[in-house]
Amino acid sequence: MSHRRLQAAIRKFNEEIVYPDAQAREEDGKRASQHIFEERAKRNIPAMALGPGPHLKGLVLVDGAVNPEEFDCFHELVMIQEGSRLHARGYIDGLAGGTFIALPPIMKYARPDIRDKIINEVFSGKKFLSLAVTEAYAGSDVAGIRTRAAKVNGGWIVNGRCIPSYATLLRRNGTNLIKQKWITNGTFADYFVTACQNEEEGGIVVLLIERCPGLETRLIRTSYSTAAGTAFITFDNVFVADAHVLGPRTDGLRIILSNFNHERWAMACNSIGTQRAIVEECLKWVAQRKVFGKPLISQAVIRSKLAAMIARLESGQNWLENVTYQMTKMNNVQQATLLAGAGQDTARDAVQVWGPK
Repeated sequence: MSHRRLQAAIRKFNEEIVYPDAQAREEDGKRASQHIFEERAKRNIPAMALGPGPHLKGLVLVDGAVNPEEFDCFHELVMIQEGSRLHARGYIDGLAGGTFIALPPIMKYARPDIRDKIINEVFSGKKFLSLAVTEAYAGSDVAGIRTRAAKVNGGWIVNGRCIPSYATLLRRNGTNLIKQKWITNGTFADYFVTACQNEEEGGIVVLLIERCPGLETRLIRTSYSTAAGTAFITFDNVFVADAHVLGPRTDGLRIILSNFNHERWAMACNSIGTQRAIVEECLKWVAQRKVFGKPLISQAVIRSKLAAMIARLESGQNWLENVTYQMTKMNNVQQATLLAGAGQDTARDAVQVWGPK
């Protein structure tokens, strides 16, 4: 079965080639070594990480472990969860996080010549991407973003004017600038898919900004490894050509949100995969560890803990695979309509229960 073949091929690749680098980079905090990006590119793993689609046509995937035509969301799930076995969360995000969240808007909405150029650069491991939509004022609330783009002849000028904040205020030439924060891969990215308030027409415009004068990044130390390259980003009178607008220039909110469900699904895959890796290590340890002359697993209280861990893990995996199966049978619009919205439904029902004030 192709899913098992892919799992075996990815596990072998990760254990033999990626794992040593992952542990070293988690220790020193640097991004993944360039040869890892190149080895992934040889096997077309960056393309596979974006899920099924026409971008896989004609490619040889991990030495032929799976055909492009049969690659589905379950293959993607397998890849993500195998990555969890590296025990290097920051490294994983540094390896593929920026591409995973920033390339889909380019693939869907960029001008064809620009799209093809960047896809080739990224899939070959030569260039890196980052999605710049998070600020101290706006996280998943993309509509609240305060980075602004002003229309000028031939393009846009991007700045981050803001109300002063203890966390984000930067004064330069008398202007208050906002720093975008927690931008994964920002320290080493070559391109930034950036959401901005459209000062001229209203709404949000999404711009593909190449690293240039006026765009500065600075490492931000988070609770996990700096191998992820998480950054503060500042935009100071950065010029962006009209050709680098992604999609309709007032429809940026929809463009940015279009990949959010896929991103959250991938986070669930990784979270459950990490739990499985933890349980696996626990099972190995209790079989090795001796207490009172017996293996630790002989203790009933330990077996009870392990049983509870496994029950939680498999419950989550079952739900995840249920959603994944439905993803293989639905397009994005159907997924948003039929699979998402449980929280909204609960809020709506709660309003009805409480009634008017």
